[in-house]
Amino acid sequence: MKLFIVSCGALLLTGLGLMGGEVIGVTEPVEKVDLTFPEAGVIAELAVKEGEAVKKGQVLAKLDNRILEVSLKIAQLRAKSDAAQKAARARLSTKRRRLAELERISKGGGVNADELFRAKAEVEITEADLMEAEVQAEENGLKVGQIQVQIERRTLISPINGVVERTFRDEAEAVGGGSDLVMTVVRLDQLILVIYVDAEMVGSLKVGQKVAVRAMVGDEAGSAEVAFVSPVTDSSSGTTRVRLLLNNAQQKHRSGVKYRVEVESGE
Repeated sequence: MKLFIVSCGALLLTGLGLMGGEVIGVTEPVEKVDLTFPEAGVIAELAVKEGEAVKKGQVLAKLDNRILEVSLKIAQLRAKSDAAQKAARARLSTKRRRLAELERISKGGGVNADELFRAKAEVEITEADLMEAEVQAEENGLKVGQIQVQIERRTLISPINGVVERTFRDEAEAVGGGSDLVMTVVRLDQLILVIYVDAEMVGSLKVGQKVAVRAMVGDEAGSAEVAFVSPVTDSSSGTTRVRLLLNNAQQKHRSGVKYRVEVESGE
């Protein structure tokens, strides 16, 4: 009887009494994403439940954003207002007209130099006031964007199409920023099978090749595609890591189930 080391994670299966040409792997999701909030807060809403299918970009949960939402409205009002710029432009227009009039009069000697100097200085000061009002308006717009980003960071979005495998928190529960796991989303339209193949068999496996697989529980059968064959053989076990992809678009196969994989002898 041959001894094969086969694994998903660091699973070691020995003494299985398998026929030559069969190894065992365990199915796992093709994608698994653990989700946390990057900021600390109190969960205001859990929008999904365990086992629920979700779409990429879908809102899964939100922190309490009431203070930020009020701040956003204030910032938006300030960003929309151009009163300060209008007032500065009106003052500048008045100062420029006065300066132009004084310059005209000064040609006939009717204006002293100090008065003309003050008029020029007032124009320059008012120009600076207008520039400051324009900078403030730009800052107000940036403040709106900053608060919107803060709110987005406090909203949990699904990065993939998949299924909510598990939720770890409840509504009204406080979470730490980046440290407390909120939920796990998995993609199950494909499953991964990782097997460790004896050196005598690995030569028969090529990327893209189809191999027959069958569940050890439930007896569900299918065909998996070789996605990766490690270029390195483990010296202690004499086995090579191989990753298979099992199509699961019809949701016939379950993750976490042991599967027999038929591998032809390389001899």
